[in-house]
Amino acid sequence: ALYYPSGAKYKGAFVEDQMSGRGTLYMSDGSRYVGLWENGKMHGQGTLSNKAGKTLYSGVWHEGQAMNLEAMQQH
Repeated sequence: ALYYPSGAKYKGAFVEDQMSGRGTLYMSDGSRYVGLWENGKMHGQGTLSNKAGKTLYSGVWHEGQAMNLEAMQQH
């Protein structure tokens, strides 16, 4: 696991000391991202949920950005 000073924690795969493959980022505000990573960024299929577990966005990510912002705003 990788722990950040902010209180965030990453549990998952690494390639060359970067988050790559499948993993979960637990953010300090209680939200979390579960899904694929590449070169330290959310990349591929993944789900972002808030502290209560409500899905904010589930879909494709590209270099850390959600690809369908309309779907994210509707949640």
